[in-house]
Amino acid sequence: MKFIKDIVHKYPKGIIAITILITIFFAYQAADIQINTDIKKMFPEGDPVVDTFDRVSERYGGAEYVVLMLQDENIMDRESLGHIDEITTKMEEIEGVNKAQSITNIEEIRGQGFTVEVGDFIKDLPATGEEAKQLADKALTKERYLGTLISKDLKAATIIAQLKPDSDQQHVVSKVKEIRTEADLTEESYLTGNPVLTKTMADNMKSDILKLFPFVSVVVMGILFTSFRSLRGILLPIIVVLLSVIWTVGFVAWLGKTLSIVSTVLPVLLVSVGSAYAIHFLARFYEDQLEGLSKSEAITESILKVGIAIIMAGVTTIVGFSSLGLSELTIIKDFGLFTAVGVFVALVMSITFLPAVLELMRSPKRFQAAEKRPLLDRIFSLLFKTVKKHNSLVIIVVIVISTLSLWVAPQIQPETNYITFFQQNSEIRQANRLVNSKFGGSDSLEIIIDTEETDGIEDPEFLQKVDKLQAQLEELELLSNTMSVVDLLEEENQALNEGKEEYNRLPKRGIAQYLLLLSSDDDDLLEDYIDFDHREVRIRTMTANAGSKKTERTLTKVTELVNNQFSSDEYKVTITGIPVLRNTLTDMIVSSQIRSLLASIVFAFIITSILLKSPVKGFVCSFPIAVTVLLNFGLMGWTAIPLNVATSMIASIAVGVGVDYSIHCYTRYQEEREKGVSIMESLQVAIRTIGRANYFNATAVTAGFLVLLFSSFPPLRTFGLLTSITMVVSFLGAMVLLPSLVIVGQRITEALSGDDDVTLNN
Repeated sequence: MKFIKDIVHKYPKGIIAITILITIFFAYQAADIQINTDIKKMFPEGDPVVDTFDRVSERYGGAEYVVLMLQDENIMDRESLGHIDEITTKMEEIEGVNKAQSITNIEEIRGQGFTVEVGDFIKDLPATGEEAKQLADKALTKERYLGTLISKDLKAATIIAQLKPDSDQQHVVSKVKEIRTEADLTEESYLTGNPVLTKTMADNMKSDILKLFPFVSVVVMGILFTSFRSLRGILLPIIVVLLSVIWTVGFVAWLGKTLSIVSTVLPVLLVSVGSAYAIHFLARFYEDQLEGLSKSEAITESILKVGIAIIMAGVTTIVGFSSLGLSELTIIKDFGLFTAVGVFVALVMSITFLPAVLELMRSPKRFQAAEKRPLLDRIFSLLFKTVKKHNSLVIIVVIVISTLSLWVAPQIQPETNYITFFQQNSEIRQANRLVNSKFGGSDSLEIIIDTEETDGIEDPEFLQKVDKLQAQLEELELLSNTMSVVDLLEEENQALNEGKEEYNRLPKRGIAQYLLLLSSDDDDLLEDYIDFDHREVRIRTMTANAGSKKTERTLTKVTELVNNQFSSDEYKVTITGIPVLRNTLTDMIVSSQIRSLLASIVFAFIITSILLKSPVKGFVCSFPIAVTVLLNFGLMGWTAIPLNVATSMIASIAVGVGVDYSIHCYTRYQEEREKGVSIMESLQVAIRTIGRANYFNATAVTAGFLVLLFSSFPPLRTFGLLTSITMVVSFLGAMVLLPSLVIVGQRITEALSGDDDVTLNN
């Protein structure tokens, strides 16, 4: 610390100049920051689940869909069909769309003697009401369209755009929205599908950042005003955190990384957390000046004394966030590491840039942060009396609450459904509910069955198994509208037999000839469901967007049914799709939560033990934060708050940020003890002095996280509320539980040493 002190006193202008130059560089980089909400980007590079999804998507032209649903009293009349046809044509022209299907361009298989013809189901739009009714009656007989492109009540229709694997999904969704607007529809329209969810999330993220960042800055400035009651007390900490935000976002862009859904909280978090170091430094600076030290002496004393505590607190916070780097989810890993970088920048700024600026400024005329605050003084006096008289009771109550929290924590359920990131009354939620109810969902589950031999799918017995599996899948919760080559063969067989209903079944023989007839007229119809060598079939089933628990249950049953029909000895089976990706994320969130939480607590204990040169002292500082983490999980269990990508980070944040309060309190207590002051008096000084700085700090951090209550995303609102609660609990833990542990621990030590006069006066 002497080196930092010397640099600050000798080169304050140089420190400020270098800071400005680096800030200009990172500000330039930050201007190009990108936002990415693609679910695949959540996975680590080379993840086999994503690779499988990409491979199937590439082979069959895409596995993600944009669904535009139109709803009207009679969706089969000329006007509505005209709108559908116009939109379908325009959607097919969008760059990145492989194909767009609707009732107006879907192909029908018709018999022509001993051959078949594949042509449009609707050759011409109906000219009269009678023609529209005949067309509607005909549509009701087409199982391949009904429930997929046209609802069974004939009041809704879908236009489904299949996106190419390498498409710019946000561009596609934007163009679809433009087409919908330009169409001047008289029908109600609803847009959904995974690409629509991710695009809407990206738009809401931009809105959140532009709204919440200034908001949290103003809130923290208000807290700083009540804390320091001076212009410099407001501006200096805010400048420190603004610089840390610019450096961090610029650093992210410089590395070619993007912001994700959880990155929305990054600026808010850095403003809230980063201000803590500046608050502690200024509070000690004002305290030393009030005691008669000159400006330079106060800066020196602050660097040497509180600077060490700031570094200790900063290191544990950095470790807490870095523990998120152990997550399997890329977005959580990146968030943790980038936040750690931001905290490091705020830490360095607080002990270099901040004192350098103070060095060049005039000494303040008043030191209101260090002056008496009657209300605060009474509060901290009450806290000390509670600790002094009821320390054992405090520990007993904490143990009981922790035990109850541990009991309900297993009730927490993981959730990775993107739809939960939107409000119940939002347009995207309404669209999702309607498409789920009328068309069975907008996501597809892809099942690929490989016979591992050329022309293997031409075996009628194999196709009978496929047919049976499709029937079983249709019975499952969330699944509907299964489609495979079997459906095409059944329709072809009926067409070749004068359209008789009893022939709407698989032909008993001649599968190769049936496939040849279809491919000779329209090979595009088959390539969606079989490969060129006739080795494998693709079963596509639409999946309703549902919670993680329901999705996992359905996928487990799907796997069981597939394995029962197609043994691994004879067939190679692949199951993929957006539901599978989401389900895999669920498992990753749970395992990552356990890994990062254990790592953060263990690392916090080790680092505090090393810095305080004692594992006992490390335990005393770490125990309150462990209690905070347990209480957080208890609240989640009691209130049925799910574990998602946002809430899974709270525990590590609580450890990284919350342990700061304990470290600052304990180091001040230790500083007084080294002067020869008694244990009780040392605790009283620590609670009164550091308690004030901790209070200012906790208030700023808590208020900062509460700003997230104004986020567009419900999970981030929950994240903000829970994190704020953990900050308050961490503050109280440092002010009440930690001193109680010190007192009880000393009493036990003296009792074990045979000293009956346990007074704690020395």
